[in-house]
Amino acid sequence: SSGINAEYGNIEVREASMQIAMSLVPEIPPLGAPIEIVNAASMRPLSAESEQSLDHLYDALLRMLPEAKSSLRVTESDTQKLEDGYPRTYWKLAQYFRLLRWAVRGPRQKAAFAPFHVHLFNLFVHIDSMRLELDENKQELVGFWLSVLEGTNNINFVVEDEKKWIRLFDFFVSVKPFERFRHFNNYSLPAFYRILYLCGEASPVFLDRLINHRNLDWAVKYLYHETPDYPLVADVLFTIMMKGADTNSHYRQTRILGMLQHTPHTSDKFVFNSYNILRALDLFLKDFDDIAVFLEGQGLSGVSRALDRIQRETPQEADTYLRIIAFSLKLLLKSVNFFLYAEKLPEDHKHRLISIESRRKWDSKSQTIQAISYYLENFCTHPTFPSECMQILEALSTLERDCLYTALNTLDDFLQERERTSAAPHKVFSPYPIPKEASGEMIVDDQNVDLQYYVFIQKLISLAVQPTQTTELPFVTSVTLLASIETMHSSSNKINTSLFTDVIKVLWDHPVWGNQLRSDRVLGQWVAASLTYGIRFVSSTSHQELLSTILPYVISKGLLSPIHQDSIAGYLSDQINHGLGYLEHIVTTTTDPATFEQNLTAVSTSIKAFQIVYNTPELKALFNSAQYSQTIENLMSIAAIINSAPETSSLFTSELAKTLPPLISEVIEK
Repeated sequence: SSGINAEYGNIEVREASMQIAMSLVPEIPPLGAPIEIVNAASMRPLSAESEQSLDHLYDALLRMLPEAKSSLRVTESDTQKLEDGYPRTYWKLAQYFRLLRWAVRGPRQKAAFAPFHVHLFNLFVHIDSMRLELDENKQELVGFWLSVLEGTNNINFVVEDEKKWIRLFDFFVSVKPFERFRHFNNYSLPAFYRILYLCGEASPVFLDRLINHRNLDWAVKYLYHETPDYPLVADVLFTIMMKGADTNSHYRQTRILGMLQHTPHTSDKFVFNSYNILRALDLFLKDFDDIAVFLEGQGLSGVSRALDRIQRETPQEADTYLRIIAFSLKLLLKSVNFFLYAEKLPEDHKHRLISIESRRKWDSKSQTIQAISYYLENFCTHPTFPSECMQILEALSTLERDCLYTALNTLDDFLQERERTSAAPHKVFSPYPIPKEASGEMIVDDQNVDLQYYVFIQKLISLAVQPTQTTELPFVTSVTLLASIETMHSSSNKINTSLFTDVIKVLWDHPVWGNQLRSDRVLGQWVAASLTYGIRFVSSTSHQELLSTILPYVISKGLLSPIHQDSIAGYLSDQINHGLGYLEHIVTTTTDPATFEQNLTAVSTSIKAFQIVYNTPELKALFNSAQYSQTIENLMSIAAIINSAPETSSLFTSELAKTLPPLISEVIEK
């Protein structure tokens, strides 16, 4: 102990003394950075002899604390400056405090420190007031101080005396463009800002004073906003900002404006410091007023630049890469939700005016949509990215038709590519393997992934084909829409069929598209082929109505090929044949009314669809051929089963059962 705290100028003496002291308790591992707090649960148990040695050593070191200040006396040679700091011979207390921190293993050492707290604080004030750069004495003192404050009531010594706050707030930090300074600050400062965080956690008054202090503003600006060079410091400052973000909107909006400030002489923070800026903005955008400040400051353009940069460049850290994407998507999602919210407000409302103006100034919307589409395509199995991308694109498409057309054009190539590569199971389109700890389980059923996309593209198509008062669909968009629907059409087992039917119907009834479909033989054949697909996967009322409206037309124009005709007839025949089997089964085994009604509905729907198609002369001729004679016999069997059911059975009392025999009789008669 004497060797480590003596006035020796020789650093080797102090280092050797520290190593000898540590060798007394070999079970304790070496030290990490000052911010690292040893977890008591992970420590190896000490022998009785080692416990005794550690207690004696720690007690001896603490008793030297009141006199430690005397070791700070220096000679002229000690203070001779080097190019970027001081010679190591000056830091005579570094090993002393490092050994103290090494000896702190749990509550017993932290409790033993309490009587010496005043001496440590006075020494801290003295060292900090010297305003020395790269001060290793202060670095190790603060590291030890944090180790005895974390998880104890020792923090009350600081927070209960406002005079001590002033000294903490005036902590001296020097930032210079030298690697030694960057390394030193990133290694030593996290422990100090962690102490401030603990004080703010223990005292709301301290926290309020801290987050509004000019020196914390300085730290946030130069160690967080303006540089990515201090990641460890930034992480701790972020925890302090998290505390402040929950206090009041003024603090949040001040921080937002600070991050958005940009001059021609400074680099683009959204590009070179994306991670720090985006995660802080995501933290501070808690309500619509915060988002309004973000939009007024043209924050969306910054997010667009960040997305564009990370799409074009290959980052070094996969986890950081994913986090930047995640924060960007969250900010975009908050913004487009704000746009949708503002659209519903009165014309003179502030939020609505901000919404319109910020969308007008967002000159990179198209590039942003392309970037979002890229992430939608390349992270199709990520647990959150696809749904967030689709929500953003859908909201933008709802707000602006130009965005809708851009989204459709961008996604169409992807849909066709997905269809081409869908035979490769569990293929993840990503420049990086996605870490499970960052994104959860990544193996996702490709069919479920595709289903999300096909439902989504159908929503966009539904938006696109709605007539508007001011614009009609340009020809290039019509081609894109048809290609998109054709892609979905070819993936028959992945489509939300009712939405598919609705889209086709809107296309057919559209004042511009309807004429185009009815006058273009190729497009008409495409509709006919789509209907052939649709009848195999849809038995809803809306699809039956669509068949009755469109199918006779395309048949009369000769647009439905014999192959398509036979496909429709064959499918309906199969449905009726299966329906007879269903009916025979439920009559003998089903007693639950709900189950019975569900099965009977399936049979009824098939017969109604059969009736619609059979009313078409060309298809009627198909059913009159010998190969479909069994279908007619099965229809007669269905009618016989219903007519012969006992009056007490649920089959007889069903409304469907009452309407089916007349329908079947009509079909058979024709």
